[in-house]
Amino acid sequence: MKKFLICTFLVSFVCFANAQTLSFSYNGSAVGESDTLTVVASGETELVAEGVYGWSIQFRPHLHNNSVRNVTVKVHVDKLSETATYCSSVCAGMCLEGSESAAFEIEGQGVYTNAYVDFVVPEGAEDGLFKVNLSEVDNPENTAAVYVIIKRPQVSISSVDNANAFKMYPNPATSSVSIDLGTSADATVAIYDLQGRQVRSAKTDKGQSAITIPLNDLPSGVYSCGVSIDGEMPVMKKLVVK
Repeated sequence: MKKFLICTFLVSFVCFANAQTLSFSYNGSAVGESDTLTVVASGETELVAEGVYGWSIQFRPHLHNNSVRNVTVKVHVDKLSETATYCSSVCAGMCLEGSESAAFEIEGQGVYTNAYVDFVVPEGAEDGLFKVNLSEVDNPENTAAVYVIIKRPQVSISSVDNANAFKMYPNPATSSVSIDLGTSADATVAIYDLQGRQVRSAKTDKGQSAITIPLNDLPSGVYSCGVSIDGEMPVMKKLVVK
């Protein structure tokens, strides 16, 4: 009988230790495993990465430890859709670039409110679907997850198109694009993809007020074209390549 009680206690302890005791809440409401949240950006576009205009969005859930023991956990983000929208960093006490946070502790029966995920929606990118996971470091079976849709606001004109310091044609473009600088000052022209990678660059010659840049081997999509005059901050415009 004594052995039976000891075994029963040990089995109960193991089951308790492995139980899924983590959960999310958002805006004051509990979030279930099958729930999908929608987070919408607000305001105009801004420079969110080198050469990239778009929206920065913070997703701030509350993280719950429903057990009586302290747990050390991490937040990890999985990208589930093919889109230029991406997770730029995960923060919990400290911010780490990429899709995973540093390890941090949640007290027994505690709620952690200082974690958030930074998402970026480049101008022209489609909405993104992500899975935000919370898991115990020493017991990966103790986990919780929530699905999040990151949406850009419904706006018709991006702020990158409000800059009229130079003319760009044709736009949309196919094999090349011409830049009319409106000045013969020294200028640098650069084209960036939605991930912020520079895919083209050119400099004007002395006295040159226009320049043509070949695009024939670039994939179709949305790019940013930046013009810097005399080393000043570049003026950006959206360029569509067909």
